[in-house]
Amino acid sequence: MTAFSSKSFCFRVALVFLAMARLSGIQLYGQDANSLEDSLRFEFREASWFAGEVATAWVFISSESLPEIAPSSEVGDIRIVGTRVHELDNDDRGDYLAVIEFAPKRAGIRIFPPIKIKTGEVLVQTASRQIVVGEPYKTDAMSFHVQPSKTEVYEGEPLKVTFEWRCDLPMNQIRDVNLYPEIFNNPAIEIIIPRSQAPEESQFGIPVSERRVIAQRFEKGSAFPEILGVLRFDLYLRFREPGSYSLSKTRLQCSRLLEDDAQSNRYAAYFNNALFEEIDSSSPHERIYAESEALEIAVRPLPGEGRLDSFSDIFDPNSINVSINPQSATVGQLIEIQIDVRSDACSEMLSLPDMSHQSSMRNRFWVGQEVNEIWRSDGRRFVIRARPLTTQIAAFPSLSFQVFDSDAGTYRLINTEPLTFDVTSRDGSAFFPMEKIPGAQISVAANAEGIWHNQPSTIMGDILNGIINTLATGVWLWFGLGVLTLGLGSVWAREARRRSLDADYRRKIEAIERFRKAVSINSYDFEAFRRLVGDYFGLPSQALTADDVATLLTKASSDEKLIEEIRQEIDALDFPNYQSKPTPPRPPKSAREIGANLIRLLRGSAIILFAAAWFGGPEGRADTWSEAEVLFAEALQMAESLPDIERVNAKFAEAALAFERSAQDGVRPGASWYNAGNAWFQAGEVGRSIANYKQSLSRRPFDARVSRSLQAARGLRIDRFAEKVSEPVISPWGMRASFSITWLTTAALIVLWIRFRIRYLLVATCLAMLASTLFGGSLVWDSFSSRGSGVVIAEEIYARKGPGYAYASAFMDSLHDGLELEILEFRSDWLRARLADGNECWLPLATVQRLKS
Repeated sequence: MTAFSSKSFCFRVALVFLAMARLSGIQLYGQDANSLEDSLRFEFREASWFAGEVATAWVFISSESLPEIAPSSEVGDIRIVGTRVHELDNDDRGDYLAVIEFAPKRAGIRIFPPIKIKTGEVLVQTASRQIVVGEPYKTDAMSFHVQPSKTEVYEGEPLKVTFEWRCDLPMNQIRDVNLYPEIFNNPAIEIIIPRSQAPEESQFGIPVSERRVIAQRFEKGSAFPEILGVLRFDLYLRFREPGSYSLSKTRLQCSRLLEDDAQSNRYAAYFNNALFEEIDSSSPHERIYAESEALEIAVRPLPGEGRLDSFSDIFDPNSINVSINPQSATVGQLIEIQIDVRSDACSEMLSLPDMSHQSSMRNRFWVGQEVNEIWRSDGRRFVIRARPLTTQIAAFPSLSFQVFDSDAGTYRLINTEPLTFDVTSRDGSAFFPMEKIPGAQISVAANAEGIWHNQPSTIMGDILNGIINTLATGVWLWFGLGVLTLGLGSVWAREARRRSLDADYRRKIEAIERFRKAVSINSYDFEAFRRLVGDYFGLPSQALTADDVATLLTKASSDEKLIEEIRQEIDALDFPNYQSKPTPPRPPKSAREIGANLIRLLRGSAIILFAAAWFGGPEGRADTWSEAEVLFAEALQMAESLPDIERVNAKFAEAALAFERSAQDGVRPGASWYNAGNAWFQAGEVGRSIANYKQSLSRRPFDARVSRSLQAARGLRIDRFAEKVSEPVISPWGMRASFSITWLTTAALIVLWIRFRIRYLLVATCLAMLASTLFGGSLVWDSFSSRGSGVVIAEEIYARKGPGYAYASAFMDSLHDGLELEILEFRSDWLRARLADGNECWLPLATVQRLKS
């Protein structure tokens, strides 16, 4: 304190001396007696000067002409910044004012150089002057500390930093406080100034980086004049990027008036007090400061393992509680959901994720986008509006929040308790149409009949689905069968037509067929040759002799050896030899007979396999359907009696997977896919329900309930351009079945037209061929232009411009559950897709459910 007092005393004496010189008009080193010099009057604007700070000197000149000002060539400790001359009107101090701006280079007693003034031909200069130049200095009368609550934090974690300023000087002497912490200049650091919770009588405003911060003042004694004491306030920091942050020393600097009777008025904390006032430059003062120690803050990255897309950005909360008002409502009625988050962090740093993404509330509640936030001393209250959409709500569900435990370095889930909540119908309706909600971004079909009711199995339904399934699955088999039918059928048709038009040809062919039939019964019935020749040439066979037969055969064939052999056999019949003849051995079966047996065997096997695939299957496949129905019934029972939404959703998901296995096994695929969609819808999985409804619709294109369910599920999507999705007239599955039917019909009609050559058959054949060509062309085009279709099943995913997370996002916003797309390409674990608006992007395979075609 001795060094401080002696230095301050010398500084005060010098300033008082200079002020007396200025007020009396006395120059330190004298001046000339000439008239111009007598008219000069020199003054300093400030009463105190500091190194490096610009100050101002004034020279009043009485002259009839405009004077010119030029600084002296003398080089010293004063740097002249600039000069200018102003003309004065009716001023007793002179006609002109010369303004000289200067900046002392160093602290101490310095020489202000003479200023040259030229008026016409007369050149004079002011005398040199001594000034005492001060500089801010560190004083023991003040101290400043910056103390973080900890020096290692995680990215995004709130960090409390306490600032404490101790000042043992009179409060009425402190002015112009400058406190600019370096952290305010770092864009990677978010700074929150919390609301002060100190008693009102101890609240005291202090300027921090040109902001008013309410600190708590701790008074020190009751001396007069009153000592400032201790000011303490907190700031909360949040680091947006991991790394090491070095915070250099923070300086708190202020001006101290060198007057014991300075005035300092007390104002409320939210008004500017003397600490905000600039110092009066005409009053003697000094600059003093205190510095804090440098800090080093280590910021760790948040671990990626275990982090959900719905991470709440809440760190170390004390508790999260939920309440609702009212506790009973009609369907569609507005209710308030209050979520109280209690935490040691400041209230301003607490936030909640989008509550419409809560899986337990999806498809059961409409959640408003506006959130009212209420400050609390121990945390923050969030008030959200919602509407129940169905009466099938047994209780208000448990809400799930993923938070981060900074001590353990892991994520954890906080599940709130389910609440008693009763929902009744309105005007006899158990559902509330979302189009009635103003500003709702999503809509659900007013008639949700097919959403909650599974379809039972029926004999006719199984037969119809079996036929369509067989036609669509074996499209290329049916194509080959059609080609075979066309080839063989055309031969038969030509033969039948020739027989119907050519009587002579028909007689000959029928004679040959009767001969084949006769010899097939008795291989040694040689009388059949006589009947064959007679019938073939249109003559009575009983009247033909062996020679007659030979003569007729000679007309038809030139094989004399064969004719002679036949003549001898018939001659032997006409002249029987009564001697016994040995029975010739039975010739072996011909290749034709063996082939006919093989064809019959294969045809019988194909019929058996077809019947097995159509009308039944292994017991295990039927058991899959039964197991799925049992699981779905259990899930419905749990939903009515158990308030644990997570367990209910898990049971519905189990039932959905069982129905999917049933569909993949070929057991009632249309109904199985539909029931799987219902189960996924109940579980809150909009994307999976849409995918299964589309699978069912491809098998049951004319089922209105499937269409309505699909539209209802689509109404819960978030992405707006998803509305552009238009369902094709015929699904790929139906396209295959249609091609099989039209192609087989075309082959049959061609065969019939070759046989009968009727004009109506020709027209029908052309139409069937046109339809078959269109369906077949569409199948070929689809197989080359697309890899099928799919549905996004992730709750939220950012699409990329390439097959990897290193690529930039393809869109400004993320894609959401239920978005339908067309698959164009597969590459490793990624797929390239085209959205409904024509844009393309890359998505991870795991986030898209492909539709089975």
